[in-house]
Amino acid sequence: MLTRRKVKKDYEFYKRMAFEYWENGDMREAIISVCACGELAYGYFCADNFGDEELDDLLYQMGKEKFTIPAIEEQDDKRVVFFDSFASDNRGITEQYLDALNYNGYEILFVTSNTQFCNESKLGKLLAGYKNCRVVVLPEPNHIIPSANHVAQEIADWHASKAFIHIGPYDILPVMLFSQYAGVLHRYFINLTDHAWWLGRNCIDTNLEFRQFGLALSTQVRGIDKAKEALLPYYPVSQLNKESIDNLLPEGLEGKFVIVTGGTFYKYLDADFTLLQIVLRILKANENAVLLMVGTGKAGELYKRKAEEKGLKDRIYLMDNTPYLLSVFEHAHLYLCSYPMTGGLMAQIAVRQGLPVVAYSAKGMDYNDLSDICYSEKFQTYTEAKAFCNEIHRLASNQTYYRQYADSFHYEEQSEIAKFRNTLKNIMSGTYVL
Repeated sequence: MLTRRKVKKDYEFYKRMAFEYWENGDMREAIISVCACGELAYGYFCADNFGDEELDDLLYQMGKEKFTIPAIEEQDDKRVVFFDSFASDNRGITEQYLDALNYNGYEILFVTSNTQFCNESKLGKLLAGYKNCRVVVLPEPNHIIPSANHVAQEIADWHASKAFIHIGPYDILPVMLFSQYAGVLHRYFINLTDHAWWLGRNCIDTNLEFRQFGLALSTQVRGIDKAKEALLPYYPVSQLNKESIDNLLPEGLEGKFVIVTGGTFYKYLDADFTLLQIVLRILKANENAVLLMVGTGKAGELYKRKAEEKGLKDRIYLMDNTPYLLSVFEHAHLYLCSYPMTGGLMAQIAVRQGLPVVAYSAKGMDYNDLSDICYSEKFQTYTEAKAFCNEIHRLASNQTYYRQYADSFHYEEQSEIAKFRNTLKNIMSGTYVL
């Protein structure tokens, strides 16, 4: 049986090996070992805290000894480098930051390690429309030293004065690289996975949080100086891909009360399978209800299998990740937040599309509170499973009540965009006060 103790033991083993490989001159195996630590700590939360300063310092030391970082002559205050691990449509909060930077007159060197980045994608076209923007797509990430040196030269040639870092929890290259720029670039670290373990402590001059929970965790648990913190809630991007997906949707949804949910698999699994039990209860009580799970991976497979074992065949449907979220939501009636970890961006996109949101969380889990981003005076996060199931039953069976609830969600797109742009401007100008 897989236990936290066993996973933690593996974590300590790979951490020890990372240092041994580096001491023996094998940087490649050292990096592989650090990545193994990241997979374990992020995926299973086996570490004792939300990061590892010793691994951060190891990555800094490796970069210091192996990378060639040219001096940046005549730094331009309006030129930034934006490093993005994902560079894919509807992933993370890339577009919100790029829009605000462009609106505030910054010129952007956009660097991504996503080798599948396409200039014809929505993001690619967005970048092409900016007045002065350069896009750099790195080769295979295994070539860390030449890739890092290439980016460092691009940064020098761009005369950048600031860096935005939008990366995964254990993305090695940018952590190694940007830890070398202390006192050279002002480094804005976008705390994308604020609820989880990540590397990158040595890359932070300003830590950009999107919610109060992340801010509290960074200052009280991660030990990040509050003077380095800034709070910048995001908004759902408006130009999400939208087209007919009738041929992609699973058969069996027509005429049903479709509850949709989506997110990374770990957001759906706790020790007691709490949300799974709630879902089964909801489906049993509402014969016309079905659940569509988007991009949930193994969690979705587990939910579907358990539903079939309980005699609820054809009541849970699975879809892979898709850039056509708006089109998916057009075929749904209700958005169900994940548990034990609630995802904010998917809920925001649902609200933007006019889809009402429901959420469950255990008492005391304040980080799951989405009331500040769901734009509804009627929205609440339920902490009692029975009351939560009753609410969904009422929404599924009473059209009048459903419409009243759905109409309570109000999203003022232009107001939220203007607020984001202005707050980022203040943060970068030094006039922001937390």
